[in-house]
Amino acid sequence: RAVVLTNADVDHVAGLLSLRERQPFAIYATTQVLATLEANSIFNVLDPALVPRRILPPAEELAICDADGHDTGVTVESFPVPGKIALYLEERSRPDANFSSESGDTVGLRITAAGSRGSVFYIPGCARIDATLRTRLADA
Repeated sequence: RAVVLTNADVDHVAGLLSLRERQPFAIYATTQVLATLEANSIFNVLDPALVPRRILPPAEELAICDADGHDTGVTVESFPVPGKIALYLEERSRPDANFSSESGDTVGLRITAAGSRGSVFYIPGCARIDATLRTRLADA
């Protein structure tokens, strides 16, 4: 069991709290999203002994493993997409700065199951489809 987060929006991270009842699972996310979880003490209910947090590296295929390190049969590749910073992290004094240009604040995923020749793209929180993303999705 594993969870892959694509950003730190409340609707992406709040569900983690309902999965916490001493059930092991791994969390994969960018360093920015993991730092947001670390900075919010409510996520301390996710016991690190049962719920390891793992870095989702950019532009690199990664085999997703469960909390015990067993391969789930799923690989993901994350890639930055234009996004908006999570509402609760916005800088009220600089609303123009809240459309994230920071790589890793919002990512899309290319997901592939073991033995499959195809992939699926999952891109929630994408603010717009730019030329880079359009090129990536051309063969989808």
